[in-house]
Amino acid sequence: MIAENYDFAREAANSIYAVSADEAIRLQCEARERYERDWASSYESGRREGIEQQKIETDREKKRADDEKKRADEAEKQLEIERRKHEEENKVLKEEIELLKAAAN
Repeated sequence: MIAENYDFAREAANSIYAVSADEAIRLQCEARERYERDWASSYESGRREGIEQQKIETDREKKRADDEKKRADEAEKQLEIERRKHEEENKVLKEEIELLKAAAN
């Protein structure tokens, strides 16, 4: 078994040496390796840019949502103030009506 593995490894190494000995094939292999590295690098760079852009858009969307919530909270506070104001006015009017009824009797 070891001999088989050894023979296989020796044959593989001999094939690599034979292929790399041919200048044209070696240059093609190097060019292909450069292409693969460049492609992987540009892919990774594009992925990082996409991630950064997504973070920017997410932050922008979060800020917009926070601003919208703030406006909704303010509107709710204003409505509550108006409701209390109308309740107070109604209370005063009811008291005046009661006073008028009492004065009329």
